[in-house]
Amino acid sequence: MDKARLMAIHFPEASWVSGMLPSKHYVGSVCLQKSIFDNPHSRVSATNATVLLLTVRPHHPNLLLHDAMIYLQLDDLIPALGDFISSQTYITCSSHCFSTSDCSPPFQAVNVWGKFQIQHRSTQDVQAVTPTQMAQAVPPSERLPFGCANTVLVSHESGELISADPQSKRYLVAQVQAILQPICNLMFPPLIYVKFFNFSNLHYHVIDNIHVVAPALKIEMFLVQQCF
Repeated sequence: MDKARLMAIHFPEASWVSGMLPSKHYVGSVCLQKSIFDNPHSRVSATNATVLLLTVRPHHPNLLLHDAMIYLQLDDLIPALGDFISSQTYITCSSHCFSTSDCSPPFQAVNVWGKFQIQHRSTQDVQAVTPTQMAQAVPPSERLPFGCANTVLVSHESGELISADPQSKRYLVAQVQAILQPICNLMFPPLIYVKFFNFSNLHYHVIDNIHVVAPALKIEMFLVQQCF
């Protein structure tokens, strides 16, 4: 058992062996992975490939919109909510808010979370799930001057290909800056405020006439640029 734990620490890829089947039978694993797909409070994507889970109690309950804007340090929070209410999409807005700061959303307060759990189904076997990860959206503070806003990949037609696979989707990088839920008579789902980035075209490969972004030389990391 000790050897298995050491293997999990030094070879994290070994944890993939511990994919969990829907019937909750574990396959010869280094460590057991818990599925949140079956949690009644989870939010499952339309493709049933990704699931998000928030705590039942928000980290900052019942914040007035103005107070939430100050706490999250997001000057365009109210305009962004106005765009959401008026069904303005990322494409139509071109990553800029159409609504003004004096717009009036049909609610005056929100619940705010600082993180959520996220889990995916394995691309090799949809019956197996990957280890649960935590995405944080901690605003800047004295202790964390730049905050702690994790990034996630979002499939979108305006993104870039990161694989030459014919079935591959295009992706944008989304930095999660706020997780909130409006408080009103209408039942709003939790909303995620993100800042979008695209993969830089400075580094790429051409595979079978397909343009695929690649990591930068020397640092072996992808370069991104904010979408404007």
